[in-house]
Amino acid sequence: MQCIDNIEKKLNTIATSLTGLQREQSWPCEELLNQAVYQTQNFLHPHLEKLQNTAQILLETTEGAHSKAVDVETLFRAWHMDKNPPSLLSLCIFLLEHLAVKPSPDDANMLIVSAILGQIHNEPAYHNDMHFRKVLSQAIRLIIVNNDIYEGTSRALDTKQICTLLSAACIHDLDHDGQGNVVKGIHIEGRAEKHSYNIVKPYLAAAGCDDETLKTLLTMLLTTDVSPLDDPTNPMMQMKAAYRFHFLGEKIKAHSLNLSTDIRALEKDPALTTLCMLLHEADIATSAGVTYDVTKYETTLIMEEFKDDKAYPSDVVTFLDQVCHRRFLSAAALKLYAGNMARICALAEQDVKNGNEAYGPSNLSNFLMPHAEHSNNKTLN
Repeated sequence: MQCIDNIEKKLNTIATSLTGLQREQSWPCEELLNQAVYQTQNFLHPHLEKLQNTAQILLETTEGAHSKAVDVETLFRAWHMDKNPPSLLSLCIFLLEHLAVKPSPDDANMLIVSAILGQIHNEPAYHNDMHFRKVLSQAIRLIIVNNDIYEGTSRALDTKQICTLLSAACIHDLDHDGQGNVVKGIHIEGRAEKHSYNIVKPYLAAAGCDDETLKTLLTMLLTTDVSPLDDPTNPMMQMKAAYRFHFLGEKIKAHSLNLSTDIRALEKDPALTTLCMLLHEADIATSAGVTYDVTKYETTLIMEEFKDDKAYPSDVVTFLDQVCHRRFLSAAALKLYAGNMARICALAEQDVKNGNEAYGPSNLSNFLMPHAEHSNNKTLN
């Protein structure tokens, strides 16, 4: 229990400093910050107990077989139905206690600040605080499996890297306005990601994050930008090229990657590239690597947010083609999600073939209201 004792000692001090600094910033409003602080402080132990009883699936290292995917779906459904789902900080501590690691004081501060700020309620249908919970949960799963695969090697994540990935998951879409990076038909690279970083930077700097850690977080956030879709120059595609260069045998010269200035550090930094890849895969895993019902729900949310429109099986196929390229790249994600993605692909393509009928509204989805003919149980014809 060293980790929770260490973090609990810091919570009150950090919460007070956040409130003081908030008065100098335009975001967040005091009421929302106070709500996030209250939930994090006052329910930490009940949330941890709930996670111990219900969320062990996040700590398993077995392949992403369909039965495990259904367990993850069940956990996420319970969170959607819970008026007080586990806080981001409780999820971070849940992992750190399991790994029996103790963050440095500065990294503990970074985690607390990131988790509280990520807890702040956000309105968009998809990019909200529940999205942060799911991305953080997938990051936890990837950390566990990555370190199981690479135990005893330099590719296992150390405590600093684990804390950085957890923090990035908490803040990666902070204060998202639901517009994406195309505004009035004009694409602005990294618009949402840079906004998230710029509003969190003063809080993280005040908490003791050094310049190197801040630069790492910025690079990680920037490489979650998947726009323009299927464009080899978008940050996510550039990051994937760097990952393939470092780890998958595409041995062109590093400078030939021709990465954008903001993420050029990836050319010579395989460890940073790994963190970026794991954050990206955590970001897409709930939509692409759990069950088809979850994918339909997530796709419906994002279509409701971006276009105020219905979602169709063809939208799922487009996402799997243009964002995921029908594969995960890290060994951890392949182990957890590859089989599930293949199944989701096949089911979506089958629905396109059968008429491409629109999914229902998100609040009536099979994910939220499972029934006897739950689509997870149907077979491919």
